[in-house]
Amino acid sequence: MTIKKQIQCFACLKTAYLTSFILLFFIFFSSLSGFSKTAPPKTFWLKQDLVIGKESGDRNLVLAGVENIALDSEENIYVLDRKNFRIQKFSPEGRFLSSVIIGRGQGPDEVSGILSMAVTENGGIYVLDREGRKILIIDEKGNFKKSFNLEFNATNIVSCSNQELIILGFYKDLILHIFGLDGVYQNSFGEPFEVPASYAKYRNFPQLKLPKRADFSRDGTILLVNPYKYEIVVYKKGKLDGIMSYKSDFFRPLEIKERGEGMISLVFPWVSALKYQNRLYVTIDDLNSDTPNQLDIFEKGKFVSSVKLKGFAYAVDEKGRIYCAEGEDVPQVVRYFVQEGK
Repeated sequence: MTIKKQIQCFACLKTAYLTSFILLFFIFFSSLSGFSKTAPPKTFWLKQDLVIGKESGDRNLVLAGVENIALDSEENIYVLDRKNFRIQKFSPEGRFLSSVIIGRGQGPDEVSGILSMAVTENGGIYVLDREGRKILIIDEKGNFKKSFNLEFNATNIVSCSNQELIILGFYKDLILHIFGLDGVYQNSFGEPFEVPASYAKYRNFPQLKLPKRADFSRDGTILLVNPYKYEIVVYKKGKLDGIMSYKSDFFRPLEIKERGEGMISLVFPWVSALKYQNRLYVTIDDLNSDTPNQLDIFEKGKFVSSVKLKGFAYAVDEKGRIYCAEGEDVPQVVRYFVQEGK
């Protein structure tokens, strides 16, 4: 082979290698650009489906204040009208069904003040009297059955189907406690939340180690929101199942205000976490009646979007509709579909 032909051959090889390199370079960075593209942000809106509560007229529809909302297996709606010391039951269509009046006092069937309620799948009602450290049991027909005392201060109760009651409070160095529906203590689980160093001198205060509420989904999941940061702790079958964290300027952590002479006041974040299939609806109360609250939506453990919410979501049904307490002058229960898209 002549020198001229060798040079031409090398030139051809060089061109071939260069072309291959450019092609591979293009393919590589094209694939990178494909991976770097993120899915467009999702948008949601709320479609009103039902309103319960009137300004005047039928006294069963005039609510003094909606403090909690719960559902039974038939999706009848139970409304805690705490200021009127009663629980109102409505059909899924919003038709009034019955009322349970709670007596005021110190008797076994009375309470000093209603703090929380829970409803079982068959419609049994449990009412928490925090000051009296006891829970009233009311059957599905609205009749008082019995009450049982607690050895600790509870802040919230939730029903686990028709077998158990979960009570939130600091007891035996844990914060979630299982009781049978007959009021018999069974077991405890759930690690208390760590009090930040900035509040170190209050770290022995039991109420600072737990949130104000717990939420339960029908698949057996219990959800707690860390009072000091936007962190959702998930329990299943009495064991830690995961932690979801997110940063939000809307979430305000627990605040301790010193009032002098050894007096303090506590401002807890008021947050609910409602699970529906692979979604989680987290409502954060702004604690200011002049501004709307925020509903954060998570899918498969990841934040996807937020919408403004007039009220506070207490329950979600099998269709994914959320049940909210709204209104100061005219308290109401408002049900929404959470719709995806514009």
